[in-house]
Amino acid sequence: MSEKESMHKGIIKVLKTINKYLENDKGAIELADFTDDFVIYLVFRGACVNCKKNNTYLEKVIEEMIKEAIGQDSISIKYID
Repeated sequence: MSEKESMHKGIIKVLKTINKYLENDKGAIELADFTDDFVIYLVFRGACVNCKKNNTYLEKVIEEMIKEAIGQDSISIKYID
């Protein structure tokens, strides 16, 4: 398994964990893209789209969880609409 494949697997695992909680409020977060230069693009779905106030905190939590899971501090995470 390549480094990118291993990282992708870690990202998906984190998102599944987070989505267990978001689903209770009819929300979700999905991986939109993971580029060859290690940029992660995430998109909020459902009720999470309209929770901009809470998303700032949630974005930081997600970033920390992903970085810890894949062992990369230098990875870039971007949120798209």
